[in-house]
Amino acid sequence: MSSYIIGTAGHIDHGKSALVKALTNIETDRFQEEKDRGITIDLGFAYLTLENGEKVGIIDVPGHEKFIKNMLAGVSGIDLVLLIVAADESVMPQTKEHIDILRFLDIDQGIICITKKDLVEDAFIELVKEEILEYVEGTFLEDAPMIETSSKTLEGIQELKDLITQKYNEKDRSLIASDFRLPIDRAFTLKGLGTVVTGTLVEGKINKGDAIEVFPSHLTSKARTIQVHNEEVESAHAGQRVAINIPNISKEEINRGDVIAPKDTYFVTDLIDVEFTTLKTTKRVIQNNTRLRLYIGTTEVMCRISILNSEMILPGDTVFAQLKLEDPIVCKFNDKFVIRFYSPLETIGGGKVLKSKSTYHKKFDPNIIKKLEIISSGDTKEIVLSYLKNNFFENNNLITIIKYTGLRKSEIIKVLEQLIEENKVIKIKDVYYSLDYYKDLEKQMINFLENYHKNNHLDNGINKEEIRLKIFEGIDKNHFDSLLEESLKSEVIKIQESEIALFDFKVNYSIDEKKVYDKINNYYLDAEFNPLKLSEVMDELNIKNEERVIFNNLIKDNKLVRLSEDITIHRKNLDKAKAEIVEYLIKNNEITLGEFRDLIDSSRKIVIPILDYFDSINLTVRENDIRKLKGE
Repeated sequence: MSSYIIGTAGHIDHGKSALVKALTNIETDRFQEEKDRGITIDLGFAYLTLENGEKVGIIDVPGHEKFIKNMLAGVSGIDLVLLIVAADESVMPQTKEHIDILRFLDIDQGIICITKKDLVEDAFIELVKEEILEYVEGTFLEDAPMIETSSKTLEGIQELKDLITQKYNEKDRSLIASDFRLPIDRAFTLKGLGTVVTGTLVEGKINKGDAIEVFPSHLTSKARTIQVHNEEVESAHAGQRVAINIPNISKEEINRGDVIAPKDTYFVTDLIDVEFTTLKTTKRVIQNNTRLRLYIGTTEVMCRISILNSEMILPGDTVFAQLKLEDPIVCKFNDKFVIRFYSPLETIGGGKVLKSKSTYHKKFDPNIIKKLEIISSGDTKEIVLSYLKNNFFENNNLITIIKYTGLRKSEIIKVLEQLIEENKVIKIKDVYYSLDYYKDLEKQMINFLENYHKNNHLDNGINKEEIRLKIFEGIDKNHFDSLLEESLKSEVIKIQESEIALFDFKVNYSIDEKKVYDKINNYYLDAEFNPLKLSEVMDELNIKNEERVIFNNLIKDNKLVRLSEDITIHRKNLDKAKAEIVEYLIKNNEITLGEFRDLIDSSRKIVIPILDYFDSINLTVRENDIRKLKGE
């Protein structure tokens, strides 16, 4: 089954539908009004069977100025355009506007078809050719083949088929490697099936039974059946016109412009960063906050423009801008779009999406402009690296990177591998980080710790959470711990329990401070199993409040063990109690609280926290009022 879509373009009544019928013998005007008025109002669909048996889809678009939005919905996924120019009228206003639209949508393959040849003399056709060549100069159609046709006599039709076959054989089908994406251009109900949606599959491959999500509504369903050119198939590929039956969703819940894709593939957005170019021929000067019409995929949405690197947009200008959308959409990096003026309706320019889910930017911010320049360059490696730097605190796993950048999975994986080899990116678990950005944050952390140690020389370190909030604000706690592991490996820092210090930092006590340290240490050592409360110890030893940090250091140094808010015991004494209870339980199997109290010659208020401590380290287990060795 083919993966190729042809679209028509051209002025009203220049013979687009007639030419399609001559090629395919299929009538594309679906509505009675279209047949009565003799014009195409909405999209029409047909298929052409090539001599090799392949079928290519054809989208017949309306030529009337009033139906440009329908025309735009049809050309968003085409591979080849047939520019239709009637021999008896030559280039007309909608011919010009359609060419401008096709240029902005980055369509680069075309055939110029002069229709209605039977109505004029050969000499007049030569004049028409000259006018066409003059107008397409500098566009993708400049070197396009030009063919004279008549839908009435069928002159040139076979030659046109041959040219289409040639273009088909040159098609690049690389987009099949992406996740599937179907911008919807039509939705209807079929008896016995339910809702059916149609569109051009612009990326990827969709299989019968695949789970799907409708964006931006987030409705979920599955592809129950798939048709291509009225034939049911097991799968469809990028570049094919498809009809998909999606159960459990009503036609009324679907809008032209919605997108079908795998679940959780896209961010829904109402603010996008773009590169926008205006037509040289437009007479409009675009001011900041001008209301405009955006056409992207099969979507039409009103928006306001915020110009980032200019005061206004003159004809022929290219600028960076933000589009503030009045309704949410989904799109991705490098999606092409067309902009028309709000009223009166006229095409004024187009461009490409740089960031599909943005935040508000200040005008003339050099950092923002630099970031957008990198993205606009199209250098995949720089785009990914810039993204990881600018979104460092996000959960940047592979799926997130794909959603934000809009690049293909295979392309992203390859680039990430290269960046890791070049020591520009690190991967921790399933998350990717810019190594340069992390090193900058690490330097900030080192400077912070240096100042902290200088001003708090008795502290062994600072709480991790304080570092996270001051230096790594916004990062998930688990990701923060993972990043700290990198600094631990390189011996930049050390972590003791929940406190961070520089790797080579040691508390340097003055002579007087060392005396206080020894005084507290010796007190608890001598107190054995009958120490006083901390406040009483401080009073008895005449220790100042600012020196209390030394008591905490003794705990961090594992000299003392704090068993409860009031009870602290020396580590050596605790180890002694541990040895005694183990020896006792080996001989007696079990011990009561009173027996343990007598064993270490202590009081109930001390014994209870000691026994609870032994339970907590899985030395003992409590059964009612007795303790046994764990595992006994």
